[in-house]
Amino acid sequence: GTAFLVLLVGATAVSTSLFVRAQRQRALAQEVSEFLGGILASVSPQVAQGRDVTVLREVVDRAAQRLMAEVDPRSDVAASLHLTLGTTYRQLADYENAVKHLQASMAAQTGAAGLAAVQQELGLVLLATNALAEAEPYLRSAVALRHQAGDQAGEVSAVASLAQCLEATGR
Repeated sequence: GTAFLVLLVGATAVSTSLFVRAQRQRALAQEVSEFLGGILASVSPQVAQGRDVTVLREVVDRAAQRLMAEVDPRSDVAASLHLTLGTTYRQLADYENAVKHLQASMAAQTGAAGLAAVQQELGLVLLATNALAEAEPYLRSAVALRHQAGDQAGEVSAVASLAQCLEATGR
């Protein structure tokens, strides 16, 4: 009886310790992802303000190569970084790479908020390439998802993107 109780207490302590460690590692990975995403987002053409973006382009391309090679494609980190890269490529007017990364992000998304952000970005890429009929469903979905999530700022942004699309179609 006593040995079993000691074993049970020991097993509980070990499993609790492992759980806490896993939670810390998950939080650290999220912080690193947000930090790196912020760095990539900060090297946008708007920040470059008319300067040569060749180095910027090289940094983004290298980040994309490392992401594809080193990060689990189904992870939250991959979803977040692919979204950031897709957005950055859109801002660089490299729509082919933007679509590739946004589709990878969409495949890895696990939550409505992330999915809404990806769909809005993908809609903006399609809008920029004048694929208006393809852009509209993504933008409508982004509006609906942001509304359901109670994300008012995101919803306003998605509605503005949808309005751009509808205006471009003459509606």
